[in-house]
Amino acid sequence: MERKTYKNVIENKNCIIVALAEMMKSTPFSEIKVVDVCKKAGVSKNTFYRHFTGLSDVIYQAVGEIDEQLFASVANISAENPKLIIDLICNAWYKNRVLFRGFTQSSVIYITQEFIKKDAEKFFCLLHGGDGIEFFSEFSSAALCSFLCLWSRHDFADSPEKISLLIYKCLCENVFDAMRSFIAAQDC
Repeated sequence: MERKTYKNVIENKNCIIVALAEMMKSTPFSEIKVVDVCKKAGVSKNTFYRHFTGLSDVIYQAVGEIDEQLFASVANISAENPKLIIDLICNAWYKNRVLFRGFTQSSVIYITQEFIKKDAEKFFCLLHGGDGIEFFSEFSSAALCSFLCLWSRHDFADSPEKISLLIYKCLCENVFDAMRSFIAAQDC
């Protein structure tokens, strides 16, 4: 019997993630079965359940890992450079576009949006020490998610640089000014 190596385990997990994302490009999430994902990925159901509790868990883990890598990069960036943070987010989405094409399906977008909301909260905490972030993180995460999902639905036709600049202009140039005014009004 062949001994499983760490590399095989990681490859199996990645095959499952990619298989689900590819299936989601053409099939509604609610119609996808674990057995179909296993067949496409070339793994057994036991292998699937060794890594995941169900199909939603595949998305949670995949997006969570991307998110962890993203914030490991963002941690070293100055709060005075929000454009660079947005660049990193757009580049992460573009790099993982195969996954996000499927994971932005309307029936499961809430999973991706949860991570974007968490990212927006971290981002505003980084920039403003947590003052008045609840409203703005809700707004910015919804707007950021909308931009990224629309980009995904258009098959990532525009470059990450172009999308990043658009997001920066729409969110940062306007929202940060509004947020500063809001915080100042609260301090009065």
